[in-house]
Amino acid sequence: MKKSIIVVLTAIVVLLFSGLAICSALIPSNGSLSSNESQPSNIISLSSPVTALDAPLPPPPDGGPYSPEQYPTLTPTPTPISTSKPLEGQPSTPPQPSTGQTAIGDSVSNLPPPSGMTSISEGEVAKIGGAIPRKLKMISGSELWVLYNGAWTKNSAAIYYGAQTYILLYNDQGQGISTEETYPNGWVDPRYWGYLNSGYKYYTFIGDAVGWHKIVAKGSITGSSNVIWIYVWPTGPTPTPTWPPWPTPTPTWPPWPTPTPTWPPWPTPTPTPFTVSAAWPSSYTYYIGSPTYIYFTVNKPCYARVTYLKQNSNIVWSGPRYVSAGTHTDTGTIGSPRGMRTVVVDAWTSSGEYDSAVTSYNVV
Repeated sequence: MKKSIIVVLTAIVVLLFSGLAICSALIPSNGSLSSNESQPSNIISLSSPVTALDAPLPPPPDGGPYSPEQYPTLTPTPTPISTSKPLEGQPSTPPQPSTGQTAIGDSVSNLPPPSGMTSISEGEVAKIGGAIPRKLKMISGSELWVLYNGAWTKNSAAIYYGAQTYILLYNDQGQGISTEETYPNGWVDPRYWGYLNSGYKYYTFIGDAVGWHKIVAKGSITGSSNVIWIYVWPTGPTPTPTWPPWPTPTPTWPPWPTPTPTWPPWPTPTPTPFTVSAAWPSSYTYYIGSPTYIYFTVNKPCYARVTYLKQNSNIVWSGPRYVSAGTHTDTGTIGSPRGMRTVVVDAWTSSGEYDSAVTSYNVV
């Protein structure tokens, strides 16, 4: 009896453990459920989106380079256009290009260029540019001319780009001489020629930049000379002739009549030359320490300079300054020594015209 009870209890225990095992297999644990609810490994996360711009291009189907339209087109930055202001005193209208010949018909380009600033005799000056230029004997200092159409001139001149001409310098005393060439963009090219004796000198000017060039000489004792203006024209393209040439068209018949000119024709106005018409003092006798007044009259706007020549060879300048057409006054105070003094008023216009007048007074 006792043995039967033990067998029955053992069977019940086995049945209970079997049921628990079956329930554990059918009901998932919390860990298993969490694992099943996590994202599958084959789903792409959207936390870091990939766009078409970030994605690399697929390899070309033919193994060659990509087509240019697959890449963005870059617009280049436009190059800024450089502008230059007109130079101070620049002539308003450039003259026609020079013939490039000397007074006797030689081509300047075929002549041997001088080596720097070179001395030249008066005979050679006349051979290159004709008559000897007029010099203001009363003014100490240097004067400039330019060879234009076979003649020496102080007016504005012009040559083609790459062509050359001569600049003539007259120096009335030994002194250090330098020149300054101002280019169309405002850049200044200074040249010091060293100590030069009195007389004529010349050097070659080459048109290496299109536009107006301003040249002035400066003496270590006498100061600035007059200003020379040279315009450099661009060289035009050489036309390519067509072959065979186009035939000359046959004129229609009858030809159109020539219009009859109206009468009388309008006269062509003659330009008024620039003049310093007069220069005079307020008195022809002054005392030392008294004020002085020098009057002068010009017929066009210009740059005017007044030069006082004393008995002891001292020179005093006033100007140059820009004045309008009309009568103007230069003032000062009389100083030593006593005696006669010469006053020279010279002036030049923006177009390159030049003139002068002379007066005098006595200091007692």
